[in-house]
Amino acid sequence: MVVPAGSFTIGSPPDEPHRTGDEGPQHRVTFAQPFAVGKFAVTFDEWDACVADGGCFRYRPADEGFGRGRRPVINVSWGYARIYLAWLSRKTGKTYRLPSDAEREYIARAGTTTPYWFGPSISTNEANYNGNYTDNANPKGEWRRQTVPVDSFAANPFGLYQVHGNVWEWVQDCDHGGYFGAPTNGSAWTTGPCMRRMMRGGSWESAPGGLRSAARSGSYAGYRDDSWGFRVARTLDVVGAPTQPAEIAPSTGIVTPLSPASERALMPLDSFKECDNCPQMVVAPAGGFNMGSPASEPRHYRDEDPQHQVTFARPFAVGRFPVTFDEWDACAADDTADGYCYGFRPSDEGWGRGRQPLINVSWTHAKAYVDWLTRKTGKRYRLLSEAEQEYVTRAGTTTPFWFGNSISTGQANYDGRSTYGDGPKGEYRERTVPVDSFAPNPWGLYQVHGNISEWLEDCYHGGYSGAPTDGSAWTTGDCRYRVQRGGSWRSIAEVLRSAHRGGIPEDFAGSYWGFRVARSLGQ
Repeated sequence: MVVPAGSFTIGSPPDEPHRTGDEGPQHRVTFAQPFAVGKFAVTFDEWDACVADGGCFRYRPADEGFGRGRRPVINVSWGYARIYLAWLSRKTGKTYRLPSDAEREYIARAGTTTPYWFGPSISTNEANYNGNYTDNANPKGEWRRQTVPVDSFAANPFGLYQVHGNVWEWVQDCDHGGYFGAPTNGSAWTTGPCMRRMMRGGSWESAPGGLRSAARSGSYAGYRDDSWGFRVARTLDVVGAPTQPAEIAPSTGIVTPLSPASERALMPLDSFKECDNCPQMVVAPAGGFNMGSPASEPRHYRDEDPQHQVTFARPFAVGRFPVTFDEWDACAADDTADGYCYGFRPSDEGWGRGRQPLINVSWTHAKAYVDWLTRKTGKRYRLLSEAEQEYVTRAGTTTPFWFGNSISTGQANYDGRSTYGDGPKGEYRERTVPVDSFAPNPWGLYQVHGNISEWLEDCYHGGYSGAPTDGSAWTTGDCRYRVQRGGSWRSIAEVLRSAHRGGIPEDFAGSYWGFRVARSLGQ
């Protein structure tokens, strides 16, 4: 729907019931040009079309038994919403985006100034929310305990459905605690700490106060929930129309992908780099190894059973180092057209960027990066499989660590207050160190033990019964949890073992999680 140019007062007055402090100070916002916004929240039908077209990471969010079709898509993070928009932009040749926080309140109000577009109070005949709560003099109502189709209830004066309730909708803006310093031209506020992003509208499980036009919420960009979805916006092709400003200037990196002949000529342990901002890659040889650990290995865990032979029929390439801040920031800087890496600059916790390993990224972020790298080079970059990660970590060895049966803080970055084998206690650095610290393993790979735990492609399983034996990723089963390997700066020594594994929700991010990339060869 085309939304008219105009002005409104954003936020709520101090005397509005249920008001929270982040809804002030009220101020005037002016939209100089019209823009377009989805009549409905994005539906499962629309999301599934992206998946069927090979986009959206082929991710099919759970519908929690509520139904798909014309119900709003749920269980999508801010990052996944941006990936959908990148697909939609490429498909149409037009720039689709998330609405700004100001746009979202403007379209919810649709010229009104009351708490809801239909007046000062709300009932469950007007929106989908938790009817166990009351608003003003209205009685309690129905709590449906699920989403409803997006065309339920009446449209507002702009012709938009469910601007109140059903699902919280992600918007573009970073999460700020109020409006001091906010833009007044309706653009997204994308400066400041942006690990958290804003949401608007309230949901099927919200109390009425969360559905007000001025109500705001926020969460980490990588998180998802069964009450969160999104609505799309589009800047119209009007001469002189303002566009959403780029969060970071575009990258100018030089791309030099391998020719087919050069790729065929690669030998085991050769290295290459296909753009000036791309990771340096090392060729891992074809071969086999015994995956997992024997029951006799100290600190052996049952999810490392049963040991089994894995065979790689072809060589593949793997990053010499974990992905660095320099490499991620090149992707974020190249984000203006297609939405890869979301223009997101993860916090470095004050430890520095550059050659420090990237941290504070989820599995979803890692997938966005390798998709960008694939698009940039025309070659198939990806995350490592769990089998590949253990194979390249061991590099032909069978001991708990590639360098032997024990570990010290002169060999890796971990919590040196812990010990393994006959290794001594050592330093606890309490932070990451540059990716070229310590000696590389026999295949020339750095920090396969410690510093940061690395996201992998596989879904987490509690053992290896039924696992692939060809080195491919295991992507069936419950994929809400993805495998991480290698241990980190805050891990105890045993977690750094070659065989150790763990599972983390794919949308979580932390200061001890990053990733390393892989590339298929000759395909």
